[in-house]
Amino acid sequence: MAVAVAALAFAASTQAAPRAILVKDIIPGKPNGIYTTTTAASVGRILYFGALNAEYRMELWRSNGRSRGTRLVKHVHPGGMTEFGGNLLFGTLGTLWASDGTARGTRVVKTIYPSVSPPVSCCYGFAKLGGEAFFVAGGYGPTGSELWRTNGTGAGTRLVKDIYPGSEGSHPAEITRLGSELLFSATDATGGYQLWRSDGTAAGTKPVQENAPGPVASLPFELTKVHGNLFFTAFETGHGFGLWRSDGTAAGTELVASCGCRKLANVGGTLFFEGFDETHGEELWKFDGQDGIELVKDIYPGRGSSNPSALTDVDGTLFFAADDSLHGWELWRSDGTAAGTALVKDVNPGPAGSYPKKFEDLAGELFFSARRGEGRRRLWESDGTALGTALVKNMDPRTAYAPLPIAAVAGRLFFSATDRKHGRELWKVVP
Repeated sequence: MAVAVAALAFAASTQAAPRAILVKDIIPGKPNGIYTTTTAASVGRILYFGALNAEYRMELWRSNGRSRGTRLVKHVHPGGMTEFGGNLLFGTLGTLWASDGTARGTRVVKTIYPSVSPPVSCCYGFAKLGGEAFFVAGGYGPTGSELWRTNGTGAGTRLVKDIYPGSEGSHPAEITRLGSELLFSATDATGGYQLWRSDGTAAGTKPVQENAPGPVASLPFELTKVHGNLFFTAFETGHGFGLWRSDGTAAGTELVASCGCRKLANVGGTLFFEGFDETHGEELWKFDGQDGIELVKDIYPGRGSSNPSALTDVDGTLFFAADDSLHGWELWRSDGTAAGTALVKDVNPGPAGSYPKKFEDLAGELFFSARRGEGRRRLWESDGTALGTALVKNMDPRTAYAPLPIAAVAGRLFFSATDRKHGRELWKVVP
């Protein structure tokens, strides 16, 4: 009976362990079927992505996670993409497209720049507001890179505002919904990037701090929502780079702290980031919205820097990579307290470090890329404990390497990787 129980327990643990599976060898043999920087989006349980054909031209593909369900949608080069109204919305050079996942149902929504040479990029930076999709289109077009909107029809696809008149373009970036408006970084003819707001109309698209009497945040980036406020890093003359927050109004936009802050992440409603001071170097800090910024832990003691990076929320726990001076760059976790901030595992034993990166959350488990010794990068998983941090099964550690996460879709993590028999192809992790 004891043997039977042990066998059942072993079988259950084996079944529960995540395993990696090659979904499809898109270009049979060793040629790559996927670029290292492919674009992707999910619609329901389907992954859409860009893949290569035999002539190494990018095309639109879809996958349900099975080889037979992974196929070409249409011979069209996909750029940025997003789900919209149950279909896929994506850009090609100068044109906005929509697709229901079939070749016949993949159609042009609008050719935004029909006769521009060289062809311009379109479309990327998608965000949704009021039943419409907003995006950036442009490059070398007549209006440059500007903010556009669409309801999925040609007639309903139009420029929101030519913020920087002419072909220069305002280059909107990090478009983020906050309440009933969109906030983003952009520049205009007055010079310099500022925080902008838009309700989707030309008149309602303007700098957040327009005519503000106080200090103005320039070069705003890393826009991160926390509890109805937008946090970002920005520069102010006299203070340098600092942490700012905004509710979308001039009066509600203020400097939180001058801290050399960057790498912002919202984890369970707490803002974590890398901050700098002369005493501790670059370390992990946090802001709870109430009592000012606070050092979480001096991971690399003294003025040395642990340089926390890849800050990722996994079911309310912060995972990140850091260097404590003893183990090199390794995987860490934090609950926001010094006592609860600790090394998860010394994946590459000794001071060299495994340099973990490409963090992805799948059903409360962390998946990441790391390496041991002088070896190649492999796919790892972690539940936040040393015992529960291991190489993902079914990927031969001698041959499968260089995993790059693509997207988590319906409980599966899609990623690209290379092994001895195949070039870079589509794989998945099954819990």
